[in-house]
Amino acid sequence: MAGSLPPLDLALLLIRLVWAAAVSILAGLTGQLTAELAVIVSLWVLLIVLDSVMPGLGTRSRWKRESATVLDFIFVLGSIALTGLATSPLWWSLLIGGLLGAMAFGWIAALVFPSLGATVLLSFGFLSGSIQIEELAGSGRALLTVLVLTPVAGWIGVWLQKRLQSNPVGAAGNDRSMLDLAVAMNTAVAAEDFPQRIIDLALGELAAERDEEVRAALLLSVGGGLSLAASRNATPERLVMSTPNGLVGEAVDTGQIKHSDAASQDPALKQLGLAQGSQEAVCVPLMMNGQVEGALILAHSKKGFFGSRRLRHLEAIATHASIALHNARIVRALEIERDRITETEEEARRKLARNLHDGPTQTIAAIAMRLNFAGRLVERDREAAQEEIKTLEDIARQTTKEIRHMLFTLRPLVLESKGLVSALYQLASKMHETHGQVVYVEAEPNVSDGLDMSKQAVVFFIAEEAISNAHKHAEAANIWVELQRTEADTILLNVKDDGVGFNVGAVDANYEQRGSLGMVNMRERSELVNGVLRIKSAEGEGTRIILEVPVT
Repeated sequence: MAGSLPPLDLALLLIRLVWAAAVSILAGLTGQLTAELAVIVSLWVLLIVLDSVMPGLGTRSRWKRESATVLDFIFVLGSIALTGLATSPLWWSLLIGGLLGAMAFGWIAALVFPSLGATVLLSFGFLSGSIQIEELAGSGRALLTVLVLTPVAGWIGVWLQKRLQSNPVGAAGNDRSMLDLAVAMNTAVAAEDFPQRIIDLALGELAAERDEEVRAALLLSVGGGLSLAASRNATPERLVMSTPNGLVGEAVDTGQIKHSDAASQDPALKQLGLAQGSQEAVCVPLMMNGQVEGALILAHSKKGFFGSRRLRHLEAIATHASIALHNARIVRALEIERDRITETEEEARRKLARNLHDGPTQTIAAIAMRLNFAGRLVERDREAAQEEIKTLEDIARQTTKEIRHMLFTLRPLVLESKGLVSALYQLASKMHETHGQVVYVEAEPNVSDGLDMSKQAVVFFIAEEAISNAHKHAEAANIWVELQRTEADTILLNVKDDGVGFNVGAVDANYEQRGSLGMVNMRERSELVNGVLRIKSAEGEGTRIILEVPVT
């Protein structure tokens, strides 16, 4: 609809409608409104309306503006011819033709259109005999007035064209347009093809005169560099700028829009395929909280295209794009963390199920079998029965210890009440009490002071997982746990054993086929607290697990 057109096209539409209406009104006031003229004006208005509302016709580009303006001029020339030609009261309408010609084509058209139209009409009238020599004097005065005022109309048209095209937001609807742009940008980022949509939004809001003259590329932050995500009217190869240079490097380093009048020589633009045929370019860094989210690069074949108004609007686009990309990264990170937590919880359930199956479940089944055996012994050998019952009691007590140990590892209340160091000492005590495993703990009482409780929990669970693995798989006689604070204000956990060791690379490669994901869980838990986990082991040389967690 007309209300959704860019400001320049909306202004052209309104002027065209006023032009057509003024032609019919003036013709009526002077008694020149014939049936033929009414049909022509009606058809003219109909085409103007269709051009603004029909799908496809409302798609704005310069050639559509040009063709519409030429068509309007033909209708006006026809209207002048039908209202007496030399004596027509509509010669003034050529001024509006000059105005529209300047808005659609430029300054030269403002001068050429009225002159050419008048020449065509007068020549046609003179050759056809519709105009006599004596009538040329009367029409000449009107025509001279039009030609004198034509530069003024052309200047107004060029001024309107530059103002409306360079400031597509418009003065009155700036806040609303910015809100619409923010919504559109966030919607675009949510789509699968969001890089291309961001480029389309940027070019659409610029209201470029010719789409083929504007070239664009969008780079997004990946790792430590910038990766080409999408481009338009360019044919770059797939690339990653590990160290951005040229115009892109300047913009990213300073965090400000950078402009170049030597686009064809810029090394970054050459890499992106934007240099050839371009004279002017801008790079808009996409920044959020000092972090580079990406960069939007646009190049044009003419100098002066990126004026101050366009640059200001590009800055607004960059702000909304940066916010949208930053929010998208946060959402994606939350989704990954959610999936990770879900998998961690699922692995904890699987671990509990395995431990229950391998431990208490098997033991209780054995107790049931031995109770049946003890019942039969009571009748035949009471002393043997008493020995069996004593053994059953020991097994039951051991099972109770194992269950309590499982409950402790699931939720160590001492961790919540007394902190990480006390929890590690109690873990070592329970390992010895339950499994006979020797675990040595070395830690200063206040080593974990200032460490967030959630981080303390992660350190504890990684230590428990490492100790459990050493006990079950490494056949370790001794396990050592060291907890210390470094000069860099980090907590360093060191868990080592004297077990059989293993090939870390081989185990990592085979983890997809394993039912247990202990090492993966330890790594993922460490990432949740910005920690660094290192696993060192070799067959026959024991295992060492090192975790470093920042206190803040």
